[in-house]
Amino acid sequence: MILKNPSIRKVFKIFTSKNKLVFCLALFFLLPLASCVLQRPRPTIVEPKNPVGDGEILLWQLFQSFWLPPAKDKDLITVGIISEAPKVRFRSDGTLTITVFSEDKSFEIYSPEHVTWTVDSATITRPARVEYLPAVETRLFMGEPPTTLALVAKWKSLGFAGVQWLGPKQMGISRGSGSLDRWILSLSPPTSLKNAQALCRKGRASTGFCRVLAYTRVPLVSKGVIRAENSSFEREFEGFISVKGERLVEVLDFVPEPRTNNTSIESYSSPLYVVPVEENQWALVQQTTLGNYLKSVVPSEIFPNAPIEAVKAQAIVARTYALLHLPADAKMHPFSICSTTLCQVYRGASITQANSDRAIEETDSLVLWGQKGQPAETFYHGICGGHTEEKTEIWGMPSRSYLHGSKDSLKPWKALLKDSDVETYLKSADANTIYCGSSKYTNEERWRWERTLRTKELHKILEKINLSPPLTGLKVLKRGVSGRVLSLEIKTRAASKIIYGELKIRMLFGGLLSSLVVFKPQTRGDEIVELNIIGAGYGHGVGMCQVGAIGRAEKGQNFGEILKAYYPNTQLGTVMLK
Repeated sequence: MILKNPSIRKVFKIFTSKNKLVFCLALFFLLPLASCVLQRPRPTIVEPKNPVGDGEILLWQLFQSFWLPPAKDKDLITVGIISEAPKVRFRSDGTLTITVFSEDKSFEIYSPEHVTWTVDSATITRPARVEYLPAVETRLFMGEPPTTLALVAKWKSLGFAGVQWLGPKQMGISRGSGSLDRWILSLSPPTSLKNAQALCRKGRASTGFCRVLAYTRVPLVSKGVIRAENSSFEREFEGFISVKGERLVEVLDFVPEPRTNNTSIESYSSPLYVVPVEENQWALVQQTTLGNYLKSVVPSEIFPNAPIEAVKAQAIVARTYALLHLPADAKMHPFSICSTTLCQVYRGASITQANSDRAIEETDSLVLWGQKGQPAETFYHGICGGHTEEKTEIWGMPSRSYLHGSKDSLKPWKALLKDSDVETYLKSADANTIYCGSSKYTNEERWRWERTLRTKELHKILEKINLSPPLTGLKVLKRGVSGRVLSLEIKTRAASKIIYGELKIRMLFGGLLSSLVVFKPQTRGDEIVELNIIGAGYGHGVGMCQVGAIGRAEKGQNFGEILKAYYPNTQLGTVMLK
């Protein structure tokens, strides 16, 4: 086959005219080179005479996946691997078929293995049509919402004449019978942002909860460029892209923690989609089953080789979270859940583990059910430090009967509402009597920790909140039942400011592991020149304490008992039984 190539035949003819030794040397050096060249073809473009598929319908389905949650582990879910970025890069060890769906003319690229592809330069040519919903209730139903007329009547009596339930059918989305649908109780039909915000302000004044949800009625269209790196291959297009491969596709710029913006390379099964989401921004979306999604999420979120009952509890919590999760901008994006710490960390196929796979399979389709026959809000965190926190104190309304805070201790618990209570607890608590303190998986540097801030660092903190140094006082105004600081007054000689919110307080002080802390200032005159922070735990403290769950499993509790401890007043069951 190789000698049929005219160029190679010509070279061999020159060498063989000399002597056999030269001929052998030529074979030795040239055959591998010729083989390499022939086995690495350039990417090729195919522009089919017939359409490659209805890209408009496919794009619509991606954007509307929010309304169609999975009911079982085998059902499909759309995941935003990259929620938005100026460019997307990917490659594969196998060949790829890259389909460019365009409103004008679609085409396909057949890519050989090991080619790195870049998609960038998103320039909007048709803006998205976006409408807004002032949402006061979100529920999942199998078909039409049953017995909900009383809720509609209640809101009408409060002056909201346009209140109504909106589901897939009302939003123009069709799906087969027996499916699980997401429904929104909206104070009006889809409307403008200004109207939705005004209605939500009025709704919050009536009951305390309402949020504006954006809904993409018609996705935007954008021009872009796709190119093969280290090559002259480049092509402009208008539309979006699907990527299918015989092997896993490597995503080169995955960001698991948006606050740090550090990147990693992760591998995902296809199909993947590169979709414009705004000017100069792309989303990279995967469509996979809920089960496959969990097989990556669970070992990313908990020690995969921990006792199986704890990993089962994590599997159920992660499944429920994915089913219910409702980011405020969900319908603005072509996916139903993201892949970072803002949702649940999803690193694709390369991170799966046998023990966590087993936990997922043995809890197939099981979720936690909360109030009103709906999936529970299954927040979770690393180490609670002794007691979990009330949900409304961290995440706001609405309240949940199963998220009022639970003790992780074998002993009775006294609420840590004062500085003196927290200080006494941190000095005297026996780790052996607390599940998250006594586990083999307990990280001592997260169970109990200290941090010292000196004058220069304290001045930077004041700059963040527009106060002029020096720092003269810190006063905790409110703590939750777990002892976490919820509001903090910061004083200087000239002014003071109150910081509200557990996360804001942690971030202000450089990213504290938790807000279960006491502040111990060292002063010179009236100025605080050094601040010692003594803390406990890791994370926001709401819902399941993951290391605590492991500690419970080590002491013989099964996954049902573990879940009951952290989410009392919930029930286990499958979606299809509801």
